[in-house]
Amino acid sequence: MRATVAEHMPAVIKKLFELGNAGDVAALKTLADKGLANAKPETRVELPDLSPTATPAEQGRTVVLAIAAGLVSVEAGSQLLAGIGSMAKIAEITELAERIARLEAKEFS
Repeated sequence: MRATVAEHMPAVIKKLFELGNAGDVAALKTLADKGLANAKPETRVELPDLSPTATPAEQGRTVVLAIAAGLVSVEAGSQLLAGIGSMAKIAEITELAERIARLEAKEFS
């Protein structure tokens, strides 16, 4: 069904423009509601070079600077920062679990 709709969509859009140019307010509203409202802003995909050996703070700074320079969109940068934060939390929990295991091993030796 989607393929059929997609196949006919250029003709439908052309007809809506024709009707809109002739003064059909409903056609103009359809174009505005469905054509413009559903358009999503483009997200730039150029990612900053994040060194895997850099600290989370260094990686976060790189992302913020890339956003400020316009190299990464705010949305993409926010997602990157959230990912960096999640990875930092995972590393912190892993380190704490290892420290607890070492302490318990000493206690029971």
